Amino acid sequence: MQRSTLNLSLILALLLVACSDSEQSQLSSTELNERKVSKQLDIDSGNRHQQIVATIDNEPVLMTQIDSSIQLKLFDLEWHKYQLRKAALETAVASKVEQQLTKSTAPHVEILLTPPAAPRFFLPDTDKPIKGDPDAVVKLSLFCSFQSSHCARLQPELRTLETRYGELINLVFYDLPQTFHRYGKAAANANLCAAESGSQWAYQEALYSNINQLNRERYLIIANQLGLDSKSFSQCIDHNQYQDKLDSDQELAQHLGLGNVPVLFVNGLYTKGANTADGYGYYINQELIRLGLPIPTTLPLRLVSTSVKDPTEDSRAKLQDLNNQTLTEYMHGDGLNLVSRRGVNLDVTLTAIESQRVLLNNNGQKEFLRLSQGQDKPATVSMTPASNSSRDSSVSREPSSAQVQRIEQLPTTAKMQLSRNWLSKHLQNKQQLAQHFQATEHQIEGVHLLKLTDIDRNEFYKTLGLQSGDVVLQANNQWVHEGSNPLWDALGQNEITLLVMREGLPLRFDYKTKQ
Repeated sequence: MQRSTLNLSLILALLLVACSDSEQSQLSSTELNERKVSKQLDIDSGNRHQQIVATIDNEPVLMTQIDSSIQLKLFDLEWHKYQLRKAALETAVASKVEQQLTKSTAPHVEILLTPPAAPRFFLPDTDKPIKGDPDAVVKLSLFCSFQSSHCARLQPELRTLETRYGELINLVFYDLPQTFHRYGKAAANANLCAAESGSQWAYQEALYSNINQLNRERYLIIANQLGLDSKSFSQCIDHNQYQDKLDSDQELAQHLGLGNVPVLFVNGLYTKGANTADGYGYYINQELIRLGLPIPTTLPLRLVSTSVKDPTEDSRAKLQDLNNQTLTEYMHGDGLNLVSRRGVNLDVTLTAIESQRVLLNNNGQKEFLRLSQGQDKPATVSMTPASNSSRDSSVSREPSSAQVQRIEQLPTTAKMQLSRNWLSKHLQNKQQLAQHFQATEHQIEGVHLLKLTDIDRNEFYKTLGLQSGDVVLQANNQWVHEGSNPLWDALGQNEITLLVMREGLPLRFDYKTKQ
């Protein structure tokens, strides 16, 4: 009887344990499911800062941890998506506008698509040369290579930014020659050698004027034009004197996670690729707005002149409306007589007049307009093939004011400094140099244009950055043709501008002479 009671107690105990284990198992399963649901809710919540993408021993791995290691690649992806959308939008808008061309008034188009928000990086302080005002509120940090065609095409855009923003921006250059750029490091070292004499920016402009001629001979030619000491400069380039600085820039680029060039940081905001001045300007404007400063206006205006007086209320400014070409004088506090294309009066007030610019309140947005700044149309140059008809010798061979204006608007392709002594020496042989010009089949206003031949080994033309086959259209706004070649007179001036046609594209070369 006692044994039966013990067995019954044992059986009951075992049953209780089994029920307890089963209940515990069910609770654990429920708890596990709740955790999975909780994690899924986190992922689906849309809050990227709280997204859990994995767990390791119950420790969460957040989306932000993953994104931080690839944020440049993620931004590049967003930028590519923006570029695709922008191109598709431009096509769609152009199609819509074309469909409505039959209407009496042009359709009003307002683009609302904006670039993606750029990630911001901290760049350490540097003792590198600064181009522009050292105290500028927006600092541009450019990583580039002298053998990069993208970096070369970027130079006119940077000059446009310098003109547009003036003392508001400055530029620091970092060397990042690509592994496949055979001459990139040597060119970067040569530029740093030139920096010893404070000629870095002039030397840099000369290098970018022809990235296909990066060699020791050209490094020395540029140094000679800038008046650098030939002996010390030769030693500097031959011994790769600044390899340590190149390595330092390379290490910084790797630390930031940079790859291809160009990369331009705008107060630390990362932008990649050879962008337009307007593309970079978007991020510069965002920084100016963040700092409470005015941005360049996009209104169809040109500031012709300013007269600053004391008190400021007596100051005046003359502005030209580019839509109807009317010229109006305004005083401090005046509202501008501007009408949109839809016939709506614009709420624009002149808030301040300075010697070199005016400040505007454009419907609540603070803007500025610099002297001679205004919306320009792209420059165009046309040439017509020669015909069998006789030429009219009475046709004017001087460029019209409209032609001069279009040429002035053409972005500078190459900018170089020339030695006056060197020029004077070579111009003594101008008859021999002139033999490299030959008439082309193209003509302007009834006269044949001239192209250069067999100059690839000629020191004079190589220094100017010219190539065989170049058609020299104008020298200091004077047409170059078979009847007259004003190139030689232009080279006697302190400032020279050449307009050249190369492989169907117009190029502008700006030179300044120095003793």
